[in-house]
Amino acid sequence: MTKRWHKTKLQQEIEAQWGKPLEQLLPELFRLHGSMPKVADALGIAYTTAYYWGRRYGIVRYDPPRVRFPLEKSSG
Repeated sequence: MTKRWHKTKLQQEIEAQWGKPLEQLLPELFRLHGSMPKVADALGIAYTTAYYWGRRYGIVRYDPPRVRFPLEKSSG
């Protein structure tokens, strides 16, 4: 079961302006722009607000694991 959140006046205004619920809008904008600061600029809100909403609606940054190769020992 998904937990429902009370939407603030600002969230409701953005949903009315964009014509989509934030649950759908935020992932689309994140895929389009690639970072939360750019999403915040597109929505006209603070970065911290966009980050908080993203965390709230399940947008998380994925960093793939990095493969490290052992250094080759030089024979000298």
